[in-house]
Amino acid sequence: MAATGGLVGKGIALTMAGESSGGLTLLRLGPGVELVPVNRLPAEVLERLDPSWGSFALIRSGTRTAPLLLDDEMAALVEEFREPSSIPEVAISLGEKQQRDPRHLLKEVFPFLQRLLAQRFLVDADRAEDDRGSQSRLGPGDWLEDLEIVRSMQHLEDMEVYQVRLANGGFAALKIRGRDSQPAAERLHHEAEILCTLDGQAVPELLRQGEFEGRDYLLLEWARGSDALIAAEEWRVRGTRDARGKLLKIAVRVLETYAGLHARGILHGDVNPQNVLIDRRQEVTLIDFEDAVRIASEAEMEPPRERGGVSIFFEPEYARATLAGGPVPSVTEAGEQYALAALVYELIAG
Repeated sequence: MAATGGLVGKGIALTMAGESSGGLTLLRLGPGVELVPVNRLPAEVLERLDPSWGSFALIRSGTRTAPLLLDDEMAALVEEFREPSSIPEVAISLGEKQQRDPRHLLKEVFPFLQRLLAQRFLVDADRAEDDRGSQSRLGPGDWLEDLEIVRSMQHLEDMEVYQVRLANGGFAALKIRGRDSQPAAERLHHEAEILCTLDGQAVPELLRQGEFEGRDYLLLEWARGSDALIAAEEWRVRGTRDARGKLLKIAVRVLETYAGLHARGILHGDVNPQNVLIDRRQEVTLIDFEDAVRIASEAEMEPPRERGGVSIFFEPEYARATLAGGPVPSVTEAGEQYALAALVYELIAG
């Protein structure tokens, strides 16, 4: 089967045809991901959603990620990944069940698969097994020095994020690198430098840096709010004039916050809804600055950093370089403005 495109996200780069250097890439539902009937969602979540979007919801426990509502056909596609499967295998299996050409089916579901990968609802099966069996993972009630683990927010191969309780009873976010992951340590140090520069303005305050059992960590102020998609969805589904005004206000606040960031000489480097938190007062907090870069003149340019981020927000120059098989460009002001345009379009259009 011919390749139909490529997907890149933080920690994952997969070819849609499933070809990797070691053969077919096997995917499966990520740790904590569940496919459930919509009527099983809590009432406070249901009131924010329009049930007509689908009868099933894809959820991930212990995170801020919004439920993804699916119709019966998309739910059947997701079901195929309960066991490790390659994308071609799933296309063939569904094609047989639905009596459809697998190539046409694959082309049709490509955007959906891209979103599942970008939001880590689908992950590399080998890494998923590593995540499930990891002995380094902290659990609720565990202690890291004077910090009590409350819950896991994210668990990747090279980085773990937890909500923790401080000695004074308050909450904070703990980012700690995975074992034997030196690049993650470098990214944490880089993020700490950027946060110190920004000094808590529309970003979490850096409370401290440390090392625990040889693993570097950052302790960050707990940022309240929902990710941008959840916040926008609440107003978008209501459809009233007042709700549309609130939705536009959210979009403007997001752009103003990034404009302030750029004015201070920093590009975020990983624009996507999960890195934009919006509270009930519509105040915006930006998180995850591991891939941030400083704006500088050509003479002062930093060495190119490895690109992170979610592919659907990448600029056309990135796509052009990737298709040509050349080196991908570094983050630029113009590229980040494109990413913000794509983000705002998604917030308003859904």
